[in-house]
Amino acid sequence: MLFVRSLFLILAQGLASVVFLFQHNPHPFQAAAQGWTVWSTLADLACLFLLVGLTRREGLGLFDLMGPPKKTFNQDLFQALALFPVLLFLDVAGLILGDYLVYGSWLPVGLPAGFAGRLLPLWAVVYSRLLWWPLWSWMEEMTYNGYALPRLQALTGRTWAAVALVTFGWSLQHLFLPTLWDGRYFLWRFLVFIPFNLAAPLIYLRLRRLTPLVFAHWGLDLLTTLITIA
Repeated sequence: MLFVRSLFLILAQGLASVVFLFQHNPHPFQAAAQGWTVWSTLADLACLFLLVGLTRREGLGLFDLMGPPKKTFNQDLFQALALFPVLLFLDVAGLILGDYLVYGSWLPVGLPAGFAGRLLPLWAVVYSRLLWWPLWSWMEEMTYNGYALPRLQALTGRTWAAVALVTFGWSLQHLFLPTLWDGRYFLWRFLVFIPFNLAAPLIYLRLRRLTPLVFAHWGLDLLTTLITIA
């Protein structure tokens, strides 16, 4: 599960590129990159299917990955509101760090074409800003924190190793959202998400409950759709 989302994203972008292939676009895979907040839902659905099967094999329900229902909605929401500025700060810090290490500037150099400044049809804009982020954030948290982290912790017997593996796998996933065949872009994408992807597992180990993280993550990904679509 650490790496399957990366594979699913590449496959989903490949499927989306078929549309541009039939439109005789000379670079269909690159053209499909623009719609990453649409076709990445295919990767989410594939991961959802896998998680249902894996949890059932363990005698669990899918929503058992969310953690014990000890808190009320208001308590989860309060924790999410407290977490949001922290996670937002880590996202911004990762962006600035990535810009400096890869592009040599402390100031943001601008998000790469294909990732940001996207021109999408109206239906795709509506889908991205209303429907994409709730599923995407939830499946990320379920995959990496809810499922992978506690199992890696049990398998390795070392919390630090489990956190390191999840941070690596989670950061690797972002290289392929979307896939743009550029070495500097790959390095930039990987580095940008390390602060968030290191903090989120540590927060989960403290809370042992996903709902506050999912709520906070929703805010971040909704903000992403506002920033990256022209």
